Amino acid sequence: MWYVVTMFGLMVVGVLIVVLNYVFPNTFAPWGLWVGLLALAGGFLMTTNYR
Repeated sequence: MWYVVTMFGLMVVGVLIVVLNYVFPNTFAPWGLWVGLLALAGGFLMTTNYR
């Protein structure tokens, strides 16, 4: 159960960070987009191990 919650949590947090980075460009430092993309990638990579 915790694996699924972490997987979807990373995806949701990643999407929120990327969207907020474009809506409010000065809210996050220049690394905001990279953090969001890494969270999305981590969630996506977790889906490949989910059974």
